[in-house]
Amino acid sequence: MTQDIIQLFKKYGFDYRKSSSSDNFMAFTYKTGFFHNAELISLNNEDRERIDAEMEVKAKELQLLGFSTKKSFYDSFTEIERNLFDGFFNVEHWKERVKTEYRSHAKRY
Repeated sequence: MTQDIIQLFKKYGFDYRKSSSSDNFMAFTYKTGFFHNAELISLNNEDRERIDAEMEVKAKELQLLGFSTKKSFYDSFTEIERNLFDGFFNVEHWKERVKTEYRSHAKRY
């Protein structure tokens, strides 16, 4: 399962950060332009409070490196896959945002 998750994130341009991962969660980073994001994910919901605390330590380390971090717990590989797809292809949201930015910019000039 771990390799499947790594391959899935790589499809979306993320790098696996083994040094920021553990047996209970995985860390991935994504850099593009001004955006430096880190995703810490876990499929282990049994000891969520302890794992969340472990993730927080790694999230802070990644923040010191300039990453904006997000921690997520999932129930399945399919849920991770759907979340990545929705995150990258939220076309309607971006169309509206670009339209709003264009109007704002055009009004100034």
